[in-house]
Amino acid sequence: MEKILLITHASAGFITLVTGIIAMIFPKRLNIHRPSGKVFYYAMWYVVVTAFILSVLKSNLFLFMIGTLVFYTNTMGLRCLKLYKSTKTVIGWKEWSIWIITFLLIASVQTYIITKIGFRIDGAFLVLNIFSVILISNLIQDLRLLLTKKNPRKDFLLAHVGKMGGTFIAAITAALVQNVQSEPIWIAWLLPTAIFTPVIVYYSRNIRSGKFWSKKRKPVEKL
Repeated sequence: MEKILLITHASAGFITLVTGIIAMIFPKRLNIHRPSGKVFYYAMWYVVVTAFILSVLKSNLFLFMIGTLVFYTNTMGLRCLKLYKSTKTVIGWKEWSIWIITFLLIASVQTYIITKIGFRIDGAFLVLNIFSVILISNLIQDLRLLLTKKNPRKDFLLAHVGKMGGTFIAAITAALVQNVQSEPIWIAWLLPTAIFTPVIVYYSRNIRSGKFWSKKRKPVEKL
């Protein structure tokens, strides 16, 4: 069973790599971006579920942490898109549920690490701490969106771009760290971020400046 899970987990990861790149290349071509984004989202869900199962079978805290991070950014990224497209940009129980579940997951794994192993910042624990900081930063940052009664619509589009881009980067980083031996090791950690973060920043700046959508295309289309 574990071998099948590993194979399907890797296969779904490859699908997210291909569809994620396509979605990034064609952000304004909704006839391309939308179907590739949907495949990316659901394939990433399979990656998350299998990551949780494998993390238990293999007692791999790193895999569990990656699964938690990707669960949050992937799921909340889609919710932000739906809020952007909605005429009522009001935070509801779905968004709060995602936030609370993620908070409980991260709190549980951190409690386990501290009580069973102790606080360490060396070796693999440095990796865990880095992903913990990234996830906690996401949770804190999103409190503004969750607590604000009415957010500007473009804030949700910005959040969608940032979170789906973050999902892609986290997944690629995890795959490289787990499967590629780089020298020095930090190359595997930083390469996906160095390549794809400028793309996210570029799109985010265009959204803030109002240049993202052309005048001929309406910014909202039904799913």
